[in-house]
Parts: sequence; C-alpha cells; structure tokens
Amino acid sequence: MTSKKEFLKELNKSLYVIIDPDFCGEDPVKIALAALKGGAGIFQLRCKGRPYGKTIELARRMSALCAKHGAFFIMNDNPKIAAKVRADGVHLGQDDMPASKAKKLFGGIIGVSAYNDKEIRQAIADKADYFGFGPVFKTSTKKGLPPVKGLLRLARVAKKFKELPVVAIGGINEKNIARVFKAGAASASLISAVCSADNPEEATRRLIGKINR
Repeated sequence: MTSKKEFLKELNKSLYVIIDPDFCGEDPVKIALAALKGGAGIFQLRCKGRPYGKTIELARRMSALCAKHGAFFIMNDNPKIAAKVRADGVHLGQDDMPASKAKKLFGGIIGVSAYNDKEIRQAIADKADYFGFGPVFKTSTKKGLPPVKGLLRLARVAKKFKELPVVAIGGINEKNIARVFKAGAASASLISAVCSADNPEEATRRLIGKINR
C-alpha cells in the first residue's frame, strides 16, 4: 500500500486507466499490462454486477500486476475487497458508503465521484484524497451519469476546489485530452480510449504524449 504523497505525485503525471471487463475483452489484465507498457501508472478495476468470486480473482490479478510494475491499483466501490487484495486505494460512487466510513475499513487512498459543488464539499469534509468529476464529454461506458459538464465547468471546479486534485472523467480521448489538462485536471480517467484501441499500448503512449504540463 502506497502513501498519499506518492500517489498524488503519480496522479499529476500519468493516466488513470479504468479496467472494466465489460469493455476490455476476455482478459482485462492483458489490456492493463499493455497500458502499463505504454506509460500509464494508475489503474482502477470496475466490476459491476459480477460474482464476488470472479471479482476477487480479477482484483488479485490486477493488484499483483500493478505491484510488480510499480503502478497504483484502485478498487472500485468496495473498501473490504480493496483491503483483502492489498489495493493501494478504493474509489467510491455517490451510491457507495461515504469516504469517512470507508476510512474505518481501509487505510489506503480514497477517491470519490462528485458531480456538483455539494458533493465535492462533502468529499473534502470526509478527507478524501481526490475526486472524480464529469462527465466532461459524452460517454457510453457508464449509465446513469448526470448531464455532460464540459470544459468550462471542469475549469471552474478545478480552480474553486483546490483542496483536492480533480480527475476528469467521461469521453476523454486523443482529440480532447490536452484540453482537459489545460482546464486544470490533475489527471484524466479513461476506458474506451485504451480498452477499445487496436493497440492499447501505443494508444496509451499517444495519449500521454498529448498531455501538456
């Protein structure tokens, strides 16, 4: 398990790749390895609606892969699974337990999805380590999201809530990733731009090359 300082340092120079079996093919870990080779340093495993045993198995494989390559592994939704597989962090949605409660079950990095000022303030009050904000652009990889926020709203949020780094989410790709960072995002979270690419390793490398710091 990593320290907050180490994680935040990586957050400000890397991509935050979400590995979801629904979008990453028969072997999601193979996609993660390709993205690692391409330069990504943070990975989140999202397993919605999958049996507990299969989720644990995949989480353990992802945790081992990230540990071997010096990357950071974030488990989605479940702090108990995060602790069980020795993940570096857990990411919580608004329908999950609050970060303040999760801290009692898991001692690692805690991220929170926050879609408006009230939710962002709550993440700060709960002492989360970062918040995910979006969707910045239209996306089809997650249902039930609020309306598209856009770059101007992202920029306002990044400027207003400097207490926590913001990870931009939703519809980010090679054509718009530079503008996401220019708007003030600390990092960009992606699924399809990596998982659906013909060559995930090269796609990751190109995405990172478009980040202008």
